[in-house]
Amino acid sequence: MSLDHLGALVIGCGSGADTWAVWLKSRTLVHAIDINPMAIVNTYATARLGGYHVEAVAGDITNMTLLAQG
Repeated sequence: MSLDHLGALVIGCGSGADTWAVWLKSRTLVHAIDINPMAIVNTYATARLGGYHVEAVAGDITNMTLLAQG
């Protein structure tokens, strides 16, 4: 089963550099989460500069809705 359509998840996205690296490698939608709201701001700024789309959430894993497809 291919998981390419599910995207990637970065936990603790910080400056967004990790999301950029993941996107460069996978070229798929990147989901990111961090407990620091400023990390989310930084992650969106990095995505804008890098020319890719990211879905980022401030909080812990309970704040994120993950869709499992079987």
